[in-house]
Amino acid sequence: MNDYTRPRFQPTNRSASVFTKRQWLYKLTAGVLVACVIPWIVSSAVWGQANTTINPTVIDPPNSGGTPTFPGNSPDITLTPLEPDQWKFQHTRRGASSSHTDEIMEYITWDGSKWTVKIVDGQFLHAPNGDWNRAHRADILNYRTWDGAPWTARMVDGEFLHALNGDFNQAHHDTILNYRTWDGSEWTTSLVAEGNL
Repeated sequence: MNDYTRPRFQPTNRSASVFTKRQWLYKLTAGVLVACVIPWIVSSAVWGQANTTINPTVIDPPNSGGTPTFPGNSPDITLTPLEPDQWKFQHTRRGASSSHTDEIMEYITWDGSKWTVKIVDGQFLHAPNGDWNRAHRADILNYRTWDGAPWTARMVDGEFLHALNGDFNQAHHDTILNYRTWDGSEWTTSLVAEGNL
């Protein structure tokens, strides 16, 4: 008999439901990972992120500088507050030694009209004359700074990204925003996480 005509050993066909010890070990390991380890890692990561907050407390106004519009030259910037619904405004009147926290900010926009804004789902919710029935959302806030210059702001990681005349090619980051309120008085605001109040 040569190699071509000699009968070869033919293993018996096993049922599809029968596994080797190694296959059982792999399935057991995968089951433990899926059922225990991965949910623990995910919940730890989510819990850790949910309890991480940013608390900018600098109230030292530099010269930084409202109907929200969407300038065509603005870059695509995503909002990344860790807990977007918990951001509040920390307001300080110019020259005052104390401040207060509020969920809204009353400001004057570029055309001189009065608007109120609050943060909802990581975006600005703007209401003309404080009328929340006519409110709309936007990623930007157009406002007049203390010297009357038109600025646009976005929220980025608990800070503001400021752009003079809405030109985000010349934008800068800051923890504060200097603005004029409805009565024309000069105020500074920063973002503070609700858990840090």
